[in-house]
Order: sequence, then structure tokens, then C-alpha cells
Amino acid sequence: MNRIFFKAIALCVVSVFWGCGGTDPATEEKNTKSDESKVASTGRPDRRKDGPSSRQSKRIDQNTAKQVGEVGTASSLDDARKMKSIGLALHSYMAKNKAFPFSTMAKGIPKRHPELSWRVELLGTLGQGDLREKFNQEESPAEPSNASLALSVKGLFGLSNGALISGIKTEKPITHFREVVDGTSNTVMLIENPNANSGDWATENDVTVNEAVALLKSIKPGESLRVCFYDGHVLSIGCLKEKKLSDEQIALLFKPNDLMPIPGEIFSN
Repeated sequence: MNRIFFKAIALCVVSVFWGCGGTDPATEEKNTKSDESKVASTGRPDRRKDGPSSRQSKRIDQNTAKQVGEVGTASSLDDARKMKSIGLALHSYMAKNKAFPFSTMAKGIPKRHPELSWRVELLGTLGQGDLREKFNQEESPAEPSNASLALSVKGLFGLSNGALISGIKTEKPITHFREVVDGTSNTVMLIENPNANSGDWATENDVTVNEAVALLKSIKPGESLRVCFYDGHVLSIGCLKEKKLSDEQIALLFKPNDLMPIPGEIFSN
């Protein structure tokens, strides 16, 4: 009689345990096999247990790509990210030195040979401080010592198509954000320059506003050209031939204080 009584108590305890969230060993084994089967058939575990699926991660990557204004091949994404990184490096340089390196007339910007590019000065912000110190900034980039240094980092300011990331020469060189009266998100700071080779990054080869306009007008159907604005965002601009925009309208992209709105047609597909 006592044995029957203790068995009844044991059954009650087990029942209470399962009712409070315990798992039947048989059920647990069945769930485990189900999970293993799902991993084998789909290549990923149940997202409820293991976080976002690969599809969700891909969506996040695409959103990141859209932020830099480029969704396409791996090389185009890399080019957009590189241009953005140069733009943000200029932000960091300005924050540290209280001026952009475009003009040596700005207070705090070291003097350099007129044929030597601001890109040499930016090397320190890009983790190439030792290389920057080796450049003789009193000599031209064509001098043998400077030329050999430039060859050591040929792709630092170049894109996958061999084009160079160039700055925009305004009437008065921009030294601070406050001089971009039209807004940092409305004024282009850097442009993809297919007329300059990426290997010539140490040479001063920025483009004037008129030259930048000519570059945009030269874009063929199905092609595009990247620009980076002063706020750091990057966009690709397509062929403008059918949009019937005047040179003056296109130039609004590059002028920092004309107080005129940029035509939306420039960015439309």
C-alpha cells in the first residue's frame, strides 16, 4: 500500500514540473531533431533562437549601400566607400587642424609646393603619417624622391576604373564648413576625375567648376560618375544629355554660396 502511495506522489511531482515549463524528454528529442533537420535543409537555424537570418543581414547591407549612394557590383560599392572614406578623412583633418587642406593660405595648414596636392597632407589622417613625413613638401611631385613615394601607395586615392578622386577648385578655396553657405549636403566637395590617373594622386590636379560641369556633361547613357558632398554622402550621377540643363544649372552643384536651389533633374534616373 505504501509503495502505491509513493508512486502516486512521484507521478504528481513530475506532472507539476512539466506543467511549469519543463520539457518531456521525448518532446525535447523530437524538437532537437526538427531543428537539425531545418539547418540541414535550409542552411540556417531557426531565427527565433539564433537571431537575424541571412536574408535580414543582406537587407541591412543593402541599406548601408544606399547610404553611400551606390547599389551595384562589388567594385562600384568599393569605389563609393573609398570616396566616402576620403570625404570623412577630410572632416577629421578639418576638425583637428581647424581648416581643410585645400589651400596653404589657411592658418595652420603647412606650406607646400604649388604642384603638390592636398592629398599628401591628408596622408596622416589616413594612417599614413610616416609616408607624409617622408615627402619633401618644398619640391614638386615630379622630383625622384617624391615620385617614388607616390608610387608606393598608388591606389589610395584612385577608383577601380583608374580614375582619380579630385577636389573642386572654387573661386575662393573652402577652408571651413561655415563657408559652405548653400549647405554641406548641397555642395560637391570631391568628384570622380577620369581625366586624371590614380597614380598621379600626389600632383595638384583638382578641377575648376567649369571643368567639373564638363565632366558631368560627358557622361554617356548607361554610365555614371560619382561625387561626394561636403557632408560626406556619395551619389552617382547619370547621363544628363536628355535633361536639357544649362551649364549654369549644373554648376550649382559645385558653388558653395550662390544661394540657388539645385535642379532635381540632375539626380533623377
